[in-house]
Amino acid sequence: MKFKMKFTTLSLLTALGGTSYAQTPIHVTFALDRSSSNPNEVKTFRDAAARHAKDTVSALKMGDTVAVMAFGDGGLSNFQLTKRVKLSARMRPSQVGGALEKAIIAKAEEAANKPQNETRLMSFLEESHREFQCASGNAKVIVYTDGIEHSAELTGKQFVLDKKPLPDPTPGILSGCHVEFIGVGLGVNGALQRPEKRHITDAWSAWMEKAGATFEARSNL
Repeated sequence: MKFKMKFTTLSLLTALGGTSYAQTPIHVTFALDRSSSNPNEVKTFRDAAARHAKDTVSALKMGDTVAVMAFGDGGLSNFQLTKRVKLSARMRPSQVGGALEKAIIAKAEEAANKPQNETRLMSFLEESHREFQCASGNAKVIVYTDGIEHSAELTGKQFVLDKKPLPDPTPGILSGCHVEFIGVGLGVNGALQRPEKRHITDAWSAWMEKAGATFEARSNL
């Protein structure tokens, strides 16, 4: 009986430990580029981005959270687009994913009709680290963008044509976050050449490493 009790207790603790690990929430943030050069102005790209967001959310689990933000010019007060949604029996992944698909298309179309003049991508990433839930250690930021910084700190020409590096971020500010850029080098006027795309990716890889985030980038969905 004593052995049985010990075995039962051990089994219970093991089960609880496994459940806790399995239920560690993932915090996903989708970010839309609202600048005049971004790929979201192209209908085929924004439709594909919306489907990608829907599929990503539909694959999440109960307890995970989702938010959508946008950036261009302006500060943090202009970044927030939706409140973070916790997936649950009432807010199921497939339901939230479907609503998100429609919202992203609508917001991307709005941005295409009224594009902003700057792409303050560095500022957006640094100022939004709390909204991203980076401190949880299990946060993912999916950014639909051409990846071209265009701000007072660094113009698009300096970044892409002159191949200047990005200014250093606040060290470790995005620790706990994984950041993914989708649409790198794509825009309303077509795609950049491979060397320019490579510079954009390499520059952001170096920036993210200093910011403490893991990073990946690609052009197409």
